[in-house]
Amino acid sequence: MTLQPVQRAYSLRMRLLALSILLFLCSPMHGIADEPDRVAAERDAAAAELQNANGRQTQESQHNDQQGLMRQLEELLPAGTSVQQLGLKELQQRLVDGDYVPLSGEHLRRWKTESQRPAVERLPFRRPQIRNARYSAELRGRRLATGEILLDVYEPDAENITSPLELGRTNLTGLVFHQSDRLLEIGSDAQRRLFVLNPDRSLALNGTWTADGVVTGDSVSFRLEIPEATVSSFELTTDPGVTVSGVNCLVVGPKAASGRIRWILMPTAPGRLSFVCRTQRGLQAGQPVAFPGAVAQHTATTELMSSRWTLTLPPELTAGTELTFSLPAFVRISDVSLNQGIHVPWHADNQASPAGSAGADAAGAGEAEELQHIRISLPQLLAGTTLEINGISILPQDNQWPLPMLTPLAWLVKRASDPAADEPAVSSGEVATETLVAPTGPLAAEGVQVSSSDATGPLLFPMEQISLSIPGTVRFSRWSMSGVQEQDVVVGADGTRILKLSRFSPQARAVAQISEVRTRLTDSLAL
Repeated sequence: MTLQPVQRAYSLRMRLLALSILLFLCSPMHGIADEPDRVAAERDAAAAELQNANGRQTQESQHNDQQGLMRQLEELLPAGTSVQQLGLKELQQRLVDGDYVPLSGEHLRRWKTESQRPAVERLPFRRPQIRNARYSAELRGRRLATGEILLDVYEPDAENITSPLELGRTNLTGLVFHQSDRLLEIGSDAQRRLFVLNPDRSLALNGTWTADGVVTGDSVSFRLEIPEATVSSFELTTDPGVTVSGVNCLVVGPKAASGRIRWILMPTAPGRLSFVCRTQRGLQAGQPVAFPGAVAQHTATTELMSSRWTLTLPPELTAGTELTFSLPAFVRISDVSLNQGIHVPWHADNQASPAGSAGADAAGAGEAEELQHIRISLPQLLAGTTLEINGISILPQDNQWPLPMLTPLAWLVKRASDPAADEPAVSSGEVATETLVAPTGPLAAEGVQVSSSDATGPLLFPMEQISLSIPGTVRFSRWSMSGVQEQDVVVGADGTRILKLSRFSPQARAVAQISEVRTRLTDSLAL
């Protein structure tokens, strides 16, 4: 009876020991009880890896599908078309806003076909049958008379040796061709193209023609349709006083030929020649003539001043017209020429004459400035011809340097009834001997005298651009001027000062005030 509690205690102790052993065996360090969990974790990891692999494969497949769709789309689109990828929601919003418009594949294919078609159909090169075409004519009023044509053709191919010579469309009237005193027949087709029948292509074709122009004022314009040729040239003969300007051609000349003027025109487009002939009207007595432009350039040193006046001659002036200018007497003219390098006869009065009341008012000092008259006889002129007058003057010793002003006075043309009209009006180094009278009107104030048998008129001066270059050794102080406005001052790297002025009055006067002239040592000698 006394052993039962002891047995119960022993049994309880054994149970606790067994439980401790079981807990020890089931701990993580022992590695027995976590086997099912590890297997489950490995199974989950394998499943996740398989799922990721399937996802990557799906993404690669979708990417390949997108690339394939892009390639198909690029094949449908014209070259140079940009493609943009958008999300579905953004694309739907763009469609709602009207930024994008859905197109069918058929529409895209038609669009690509049209884009590949050239805007201008490329035609095969077709060489003209004419190698060289030379034309000549005389201008008589509004008509081109005594027109001649000379055609040099290419050797035909074997299959075209008997075919007619195609001239194309032309508006030359009275066109007739002959070859070795044999008159050639000319035919036309439904498209109004002319053909020369049965020509001998080894020989040149000679022909005659005429053409009428369109009169507009004092101009006659011609728009000629001529046979296409590889090289074409047109020789036009006109009376003196006619200027020719090309519309689609190069104009060469003029050249004097037996009392007339000869022009050479080179078409820039095959088959077409357009030009305008303008007759210059003779000057009427008392008619004012204005210069389109005038530029004066003066370069001063410490002792001398060289001057150059460049005048653009108006188209009203013709050959034989005499121009009279006034210039301060202290200026010595050295040369007068045109921009083509042609020297022009000129004459200066032997004695300087005092300026008129206008010049005295411009001087503003009570003393009238002494002037000289320069007479220039013009030769044959071209459009846009400029007249250059060069002179030199000695600068005064004081600090006031007057700027020489060239003032145009009058033009003069010999009348046809004057026996001396055929002789040069003036020549370099000679003094004209003729009966002079004082004219009335604006020329009388300038003291210009002309013959009673001459037609004359005033010369108008435009606003003149003047530049004066002063070396760095000269210190410029200020201007004393009237009728002149200072525009700008430019200083060079070497100290040279360029003063720019604008002259707006024929009686203008300008004097540069110099405060100091510094001498510069150029040579030295040591003793």
